[in-house]
Amino acid sequence: MKKLIGFGWIGLCLLSLQLHAETDSTCLTMEEAAEQSIPAGNGFCTRIFGKELHVPDIDRRHVRAWFAGMNLNIPAPSSRLVEPFGALYFWDRPDAHKLFYGDVALFYNTLFYAEKFRGNFEWITTFENFTVPFQQNEIVDGRRQRDEEVMWGYVRPGFGLGWRRQVAPYHNDNMAAVNLTVEPGYLYFADSAAGNGFRDPSSTFETRVHLRLRWDALTRNLLSLPQEGFTLGGEAFYGHRFRWRDWGLPQDREKQGHRESEDDYAWFSAYFLGVSGVPFVSSSRHRLLGNVHLGIGPHMDRFSHTPSTRPMGGFNPLGQEYHSTGFPILPGSALLEFYPDRYAIVEGEYRYQLTFFSALSVYGGIGYLNTQRDLKGRIDRQNTEMPFVGGRLVTGFFGETVLTLDYAHNFGLRRKETGHGNQVVLSISGQF
Repeated sequence: MKKLIGFGWIGLCLLSLQLHAETDSTCLTMEEAAEQSIPAGNGFCTRIFGKELHVPDIDRRHVRAWFAGMNLNIPAPSSRLVEPFGALYFWDRPDAHKLFYGDVALFYNTLFYAEKFRGNFEWITTFENFTVPFQQNEIVDGRRQRDEEVMWGYVRPGFGLGWRRQVAPYHNDNMAAVNLTVEPGYLYFADSAAGNGFRDPSSTFETRVHLRLRWDALTRNLLSLPQEGFTLGGEAFYGHRFRWRDWGLPQDREKQGHRESEDDYAWFSAYFLGVSGVPFVSSSRHRLLGNVHLGIGPHMDRFSHTPSTRPMGGFNPLGQEYHSTGFPILPGSALLEFYPDRYAIVEGEYRYQLTFFSALSVYGGIGYLNTQRDLKGRIDRQNTEMPFVGGRLVTGFFGETVLTLDYAHNFGLRRKETGHGNQVVLSISGQF
């Protein structure tokens, strides 16, 4: 999700009433504005068609933004040719003592609030829910597993302690933080559409102990894209379900053994993003990005995963927000296509700043997932390599919004009779 306002060519023309007839020698040319990579939130003056445009400062301590778009999957996994998405984003850090941020997406919401009580130590309150009101299933090699469709969700508040301090380069979102929370919650299941002897999991209270680490030392540009520096982090949690039973199809229960061992589960993951200039090129318009995501979870099943632990496709918010890089994105895949119990994603990207309000990227990498596969009629996990390539355009658009158009081709997806998958992502965002 973008935090900042973008200006497109058409938008600039519509703003012509705000342009002054006289020029100012302190204004940047369009070329200079693109070359300097204006930091996020900084106002500046530029000359367009011989006139001045003044872009105001933006207070990045208080952000309210909206975000909407869709994924086009070709060929489609099951019936998911088009996947719409949307969310609201909130960021409020008025001073060094309080911090609130959250993603609100109707059926999935995650909120975080912290307030310091002594030095860099703070109280923490969190909330997360996943309450999709229809049956869900796993997708195996592009096909929906109808025999295991079940409606499920969770509600999970959290309470704990943390430690946080400002780090270089000292922008509002440059922080190092360690958070430890206890998250009592409820995991529920409704009547399923599954057949052939499928046994529903049992609704149960559960508790997680959750550790998060964040270090954000990125400088972001006018489009909120990472321009310089690095960010890293990770999470680990241990969960216990108080009432759990053997679930699934009869052949799966017999093959996998008694699943009551999954009443205890754990997860460990880490990520890193680094951004720098191109070697031997002095211009700041050229950027190189390297990104790594790793995750592993003993006894993890699809009901213990969260969006931050599942590789998925769609919009890639790489480095744009304090917490967004923690989401593992596998280009080319659908939103809720995989539930691996371990994965690794490595990605490299080259970005060129076309103008001060637009940027073009090409990227490539490989994903490694231990996901469900159809092995000659037998469904089981298999280590699968998924190389991918893609390109992305981010630009200012109508009405002070930011438009993103992304295309990815994944060589390792199994979609019906093909061994590949394509995805086109169109998204638009703005502030309110």
